Amino acid sequence: MDQAKIEPLIRVEGEGEITVIVNGENRVRGVEYYITEAPRFFEYIVRNKHYTTVPDLVSRICGLCGSSYILGAAKAIETGLGLSVPPEVEQYRAVVHLAERIKSHVIHVGLLNLPDLIGARTFMDLAKRNPELFKAIIELVKLSELLMKSIGGRIHNVVSIQVGGVTKFISREEALKLNKIMRKTLTPLLAKFADFVLSLETYPGEKQDLILCSVYEDEYPHMSTMIECNDMRINAYEFYEKTVEVLQRENKTALLYKISGKPYVVGPIARFNKHMDKLKPETIDLLKQYGWYRKLDNVFQGAIARVAETHDAVIKITDFLEGYEAMSYISKTEPIKKSETSTCVYAIEAPRGILYHRYTVDEQGLVIDANLVTPTAQNIAAMEEIGLSRVLNSVLGEDIIETLRRVAVAFDPCISCSVHSMPVKIVKN
Repeated sequence: MDQAKIEPLIRVEGEGEITVIVNGENRVRGVEYYITEAPRFFEYIVRNKHYTTVPDLVSRICGLCGSSYILGAAKAIETGLGLSVPPEVEQYRAVVHLAERIKSHVIHVGLLNLPDLIGARTFMDLAKRNPELFKAIIELVKLSELLMKSIGGRIHNVVSIQVGGVTKFISREEALKLNKIMRKTLTPLLAKFADFVLSLETYPGEKQDLILCSVYEDEYPHMSTMIECNDMRINAYEFYEKTVEVLQRENKTALLYKISGKPYVVGPIARFNKHMDKLKPETIDLLKQYGWYRKLDNVFQGAIARVAETHDAVIKITDFLEGYEAMSYISKTEPIKKSETSTCVYAIEAPRGILYHRYTVDEQGLVIDANLVTPTAQNIAAMEEIGLSRVLNSVLGEDIIETLRRVAVAFDPCISCSVHSMPVKIVKN
């Protein structure tokens, strides 16, 4: 292989590239995952905009994780400006975020990751082998979209969340109707899906020594101003502005994040391994039934964490809908002026991991600076380390490229809001 060989890498979100570096004997010496899409400059777009417009603007960064962006931004600004939101309204907004978690996890596990786990080439092969399972996966996605549309206003890039609360509430009757659908339709479909995924015996069992980071709170990680990495707990501002090392490669549009020179992992496996005891009791019982109530060994077992989180989210949403009482709280949307500049910081667990928001708001309520750190950017360094560890010194071949592709799919990178392909370049040195 004396020249660059392009291999399409399917089942990832967006456009990127894997560069495999080989020596003169065609043995692998290095692996680099690149994001090749053009910079999107959202941190500059929000500058000189009033803080009330920021959540809706940044939600356009991603069609899959839009709820995480809009809610995380709203929470950051509310925390920085001292705006309080009633607990019941916070819970209402959290349901939108949980519905997004369901949709994202089911799409990833069911359509992107399962083909690798069962030895299928595409999800259409999966559909042919197990049409009932495939039907359950599609119906689960549709039902999660119904939840997001009903409570969030749209099936993606929701519009009901704003600084100070929400724009509208569903009625008690609507909540009961959704709850009936959840219990009679979604729950049985999830049982079929979970049984298949948790019963698989194709998960690699080797141990990976990973630094795992998630937000920290009393409940299963959702959103907070605190970050936990292994045994370290630190506020989000200190972690992202002072503790994490940020690297940028020449002519590349994505940043790399490390801690003391070492990669770290965010996302379902980090949340699960650190906080599985905080899952709903019914979810814990399900995991015990299949022997998965234990720390996961590696990122290839991330499907287990995603199924657990999906099950946990379904229970939380059904509980919320069953006890829901219609609300008429008026969100505080009027501009608030401060006597000094405010730093607004929050971290939210997007489906793929920690999404960090930091906005500096001046006395007039205008954003003068912003920093957004996405889950995929934080995982790239770990992707490279894990990928290289599995192929180092191997003679380059199709099996090596396939291994590196599977590493990327296991991380579920959210490069942009549409699915494209990630080519592989082979570079001699």
